[in-house]
Amino acid sequence: MRSTITHDPSIAFKDIWTHHAELQNWSSSSWWFFLLLPRQEKGYGPKQLMFTYASRTGSEIKVNSTWQKGFDPNRRKGKIEQFMTTVVGWINDGTHVHEQVVHQPALATLDYEQQRLEAWETHKDGNSYGATLQGKVDDKYSIEANFVGKKGSAKFTIWNAGLNPVEVPNLIDVRGPNNGKLGGTNLVAWRKASFKGTFTSPSGKETLEGHAYFQRVLMNVPMFPWFWNISLFENGSLFSAFVPYMGLQAIRRDYYFYPQWMERMIIPLGGTAYFHDAKTGETTGFDRARVYPEKNGNDHPNFIVKAESLNGDKILLRYRSHNHAQFLLDRRIFQRLWQTKFNYNEYMIEVVKMTGKIDGKPLNMKVIGKGWGNMEYCWGMSL
Repeated sequence: MRSTITHDPSIAFKDIWTHHAELQNWSSSSWWFFLLLPRQEKGYGPKQLMFTYASRTGSEIKVNSTWQKGFDPNRRKGKIEQFMTTVVGWINDGTHVHEQVVHQPALATLDYEQQRLEAWETHKDGNSYGATLQGKVDDKYSIEANFVGKKGSAKFTIWNAGLNPVEVPNLIDVRGPNNGKLGGTNLVAWRKASFKGTFTSPSGKETLEGHAYFQRVLMNVPMFPWFWNISLFENGSLFSAFVPYMGLQAIRRDYYFYPQWMERMIIPLGGTAYFHDAKTGETTGFDRARVYPEKNGNDHPNFIVKAESLNGDKILLRYRSHNHAQFLLDRRIFQRLWQTKFNYNEYMIEVVKMTGKIDGKPLNMKVIGKGWGNMEYCWGMSL
């Protein structure tokens, strides 16, 4: 594997508006993904919002209950390209999660030079559902987003509040054999943007602002089990960990849980984490990260996350899940003889305990305040 990281935000921002069709293969999937954490009385929770374009290859794929075509990795390439996608989104109003506020399969058009992505479908009743993203560069980097669905809508803008590396887009390019055609990941990660917008759901209409996480990611490998979380604290500090893993969860197709000792029989396939200190502006990376799910009695798991480095930096967080959203991703293979299933779960989480130290200094919630965020706990396989 060959890995490169580009911190130049001008290069990374331009890469948001390409799909890298030249890298794609039979297993590719891609996402333009927004996670919005609005400012609230208790920090940045419990309200939370997610909107995305979810796309993958395949002649027959399904997102939740809707069968549709996937995109063709051998389609025509150029500065303007089209591909099949599904526009989806949910809104947690602080008490309830309104899933599939937006859920619309549509043909997407991506324009590199205009920095624009749109996908809309007009229904028989004359209403159009889908989304548009429009990029803009002036004195800052920004994306204007407009999502419209049958159950609600979201119109918001994200932008960089500063030039710290976590506040601007970064490009991470990991390529396997044959220049990435045989495996790899191309990721634009914008880890801490500012946002403001207006959102509607069955609970009503609301104007919110706060911090956002955004990524445009292309995966050229089958979708495999992973944990990914991001936590935002009251003072603006940020923690995130990504742990791909193997375990019995790889063969679990539906939404249920094993006994706890089986849930924790996990073999991590690597694991990375970082903590961004909003006060100092410094970001600390950890050499190792692990995630352990725990039952909590309300059909959602709690989580323990540990991260550490050889120099003695370490952090431990305990999370309580307070809500959940789910996407089931299916794909028919072997001439429709088999249907693979990937169970993509997003748990809205609250930090209930935190201990650690960085550069010998203690790190805890008395220093940085309450923490809220999201934990992805995915299982199954999507070949």
